[in-house]
Amino acid sequence: MAPGLLVVSVECALRQMSADERLLDIVLLCYEACGCYRMGPGEDRLFDQGRLTTVDRLKRHVQASAGLPGAGALGRALRFVRDDSFSPAETAAVLLLCLPRRMGGYGLPWPEMNHRVDLGARRRSAAGRSYLICDLYWPGSRLDVEYDSDLCHTGSQRIAQDAMRRADLFDRGISVLTLTKGQLYDEEGLDVFAAVLARQLGYRLRPVDARGLASRRALRSELLGSRC
Repeated sequence: MAPGLLVVSVECALRQMSADERLLDIVLLCYEACGCYRMGPGEDRLFDQGRLTTVDRLKRHVQASAGLPGAGALGRALRFVRDDSFSPAETAAVLLLCLPRRMGGYGLPWPEMNHRVDLGARRRSAAGRSYLICDLYWPGSRLDVEYDSDLCHTGSQRIAQDAMRRADLFDRGISVLTLTKGQLYDEEGLDVFAAVLARQLGYRLRPVDARGLASRRALRSELLGSRC
């Protein structure tokens, strides 16, 4: 580092940026910082990156920075942020499903993202691995939603792997739903998926009026237009 060059922390940088950004943009920046991907210029994406920070660290920074520019906005955004998103598509999926209805989401309960499930000794030996990762996981319902962007590229090996994975999770008492890219990008398809997910979670989805539908479509456009 060059002498005399001062660099602020990630938490401080996000707070400062939050003073001039819209709520949804702050939320998306936080998912990137607390997740495992980076958004480059244009279509550039970097995956399998380490987290820059965590939601807990950002919350502590907000508390310590009360009254400073951006602290309030960042604090409001963190209500809708979860750690460990692996991709922009996973971020879009969880926001569409779980943001409040007034913001265009379905208002479903928030999951844990990329939750680790340790396998029992018997399944560990059969599977040749010690744990599995659940994309979106609701521990109270023991439900895993897997986002599959390439479900159309199926072969005998892929089908066998998926069946083995489901069996391993079932052995741990976990049910699995699959959300495909086609469903995510199709308005009616995601409506159907959200209704199925809501039933699995014991949650009742209320119908949306014209204003709510407009909010949902605006959110879809923002999240899916160029980020996934």
